[in-house]
Amino acid sequence: MGERNVGKIIEVRKMKIKKIIQYLNNFASDLKKIYGNVSVILVGSYARGDYNVWSDVDVLIVVKRADNNPLKRYDKLIPVLLKYEIPIEPIIITEKEFFRGLSKKNPLIVESIKYGKVIRDDLNIIVKS
Repeated sequence: MGERNVGKIIEVRKMKIKKIIQYLNNFASDLKKIYGNVSVILVGSYARGDYNVWSDVDVLIVVKRADNNPLKRYDKLIPVLLKYEIPIEPIIITEKEFFRGLSKKNPLIVESIKYGKVIRDDLNIIVKS
């Protein structure tokens, strides 16, 4: 593979991430309408940059309050997810759960701080952590 091809591949990957971030900015605005103040962080392979064609877009969504049943947390989100043409994999937790996970060194929370790309942080969790 020549230097020219590598440069083109890098450019295509940068454009893909840029497009994902644009979608997620809109997604975060939709989430704010549903949940009020919200923090949205891109995590996983897209945040780290090691994604592939099968990767979904892992998004940590931190809200003030959420249903105790984790499955019911997604009910409000389904119509919003259907608007986007990217495979968003939402992970919805409360602010309290975020900080509890941080204190216990939960791998997802630690990764969100270390590698995550902050899309929106109304709750200032990144500043507080």
